[in-house]
Amino acid sequence: PEKTIFKSVIEKHNLHSFISDSGTYGFELDQKSRKQVPILKLWQSADALLESSEEATNGQTIFENWRKPPFGLKRGVFPLILLLYILTNRHKLAVYYEGVYQVEISPITVEWLIKRPADFTFSLVAHEETEEQLNELAKWLSRFTGSLIEPTPLGIGRGLKKLQKNLPKWALNTRLLSAKTLQFRDELKKAHDPVDLIHNKMPSIFGQEFEG
Repeated sequence: PEKTIFKSVIEKHNLHSFISDSGTYGFELDQKSRKQVPILKLWQSADALLESSEEATNGQTIFENWRKPPFGLKRGVFPLILLLYILTNRHKLAVYYEGVYQVEISPITVEWLIKRPADFTFSLVAHEETEEQLNELAKWLSRFTGSLIEPTPLGIGRGLKKLQKNLPKWALNTRLLSAKTLQFRDELKKAHDPVDLIHNKMPSIFGQEFEG
């Protein structure tokens, strides 16, 4: 069944391919690909739904949108299509499960998504920072994590949370740091939403140092 699903949905629409920027295979949407036109229309419909909502939109609402004409999506394939929507839009899509931001889409997250899609909420994240600022933050973080970080608020926020998980215990508890570093570390430890961390907490802590 897995091979059939891969070939009939993922391979048919060319959603899994080699990504030159990272040098790995991954899920990506190519708006110039004719194979992806049906999927692109689904994605555009979901994007419009999220953009028109003042609050995060749950999975059930997205399904209700996709089950109507002209799509007519069936309940059985909905979790797979929703997962593909998430994976191909990680640069701009914030994903929450029961109100908690999902740093990574792990096998457990996928299992929850299949069983309880209505407990997931989604929102699109605008880039309020300058491109130069995001690029500098991403380069700095890449040096520390040893992996490529997307220069987007979501990519940087995810990278910071991963960095926190890998810090030694003493670094998470020591008070022998500058006041701003301590404040940032403590905000990072308790942050459930990296988007809020990048957009609000970091500018509040670092002020002009962050903005510049």
